Amino acid sequence: MVKIRIIPNVPALQIRLKNEKILCIADLHIGFEKELEKSGIKIPPQTPSILKSIQQLLEKINPSKLIILGDVKHEITASRYQEVIDVYDFLVALSKKAQTEIVPGNHDGQIEAIVPPEVKVHSPRGIVIKEEKEVIGLIHGHAWPDVKLLGAHYLITAHIHPLIQLTTGTGFKVTYPIWIKATWNTNCIARAYLKYVKIKTTENPVQQIKELFGIEVAETKIIVMPAYNKMLGGIPINTTQKLLGPLLKTNCVSPPNMEIYLLDGTYLGKLASLKNK
Repeated sequence: MVKIRIIPNVPALQIRLKNEKILCIADLHIGFEKELEKSGIKIPPQTPSILKSIQQLLEKINPSKLIILGDVKHEITASRYQEVIDVYDFLVALSKKAQTEIVPGNHDGQIEAIVPPEVKVHSPRGIVIKEEKEVIGLIHGHAWPDVKLLGAHYLITAHIHPLIQLTTGTGFKVTYPIWIKATWNTNCIARAYLKYVKIKTTENPVQQIKELFGIEVAETKIIVMPAYNKMLGGIPINTTQKLLGPLLKTNCVSPPNMEIYLLDGTYLGKLASLKNK
């Protein structure tokens, strides 16, 4: 039986299979400090501390595989020379601790050209992991997934750097990184996917997906990961209700019913009860 566990106080997730243990992280944005420098904000290079943090996590968890769900680097297309060197060395170091794989994000343009040969780069449309009758889908979240991910019982995604904004008794507003758990409406997501692939829908889009692609659309449990790089900004979803990526923008996932958790696992409630807090 598949076990998915949020690691307390760390923006990382562990997938336990019968014969394998996988660690998932997302949104590293190596080189992000150069973006800040353009705005006159100078901070020390963050890559060494990010690497050390992940290495310590790998030593603690001891997974057989590390899967990075996108945005390994920050430059969207062509990378600066130093970023190329940093990303390459970073991935070499991680590969010494565990088999390392990447599901690319929107910032990972041309990443195939700069990763070491031992690192596997998947399609940005995601991958599935199967354990007996259970299916887990993994995707960054900026692109439509492969149709096979519609049959996943769990879908782990990232991309939006989710935050919650809370107001103290004295009026100060503070933000915290969060985990989001949600489910999608199967008919809605099937209809949205058919529209994406430009196929006219019938009255039963779920059955249509099954007939056309051999995929049984699942009542998928979605987990949205917080960004691993703590220097990044994000979206306070209780103040903007803004969701990024084709899956979350379909309205097939109900924002008010999203369950919100802090990094330490504290359950804050559903988003509807946290709006504008």
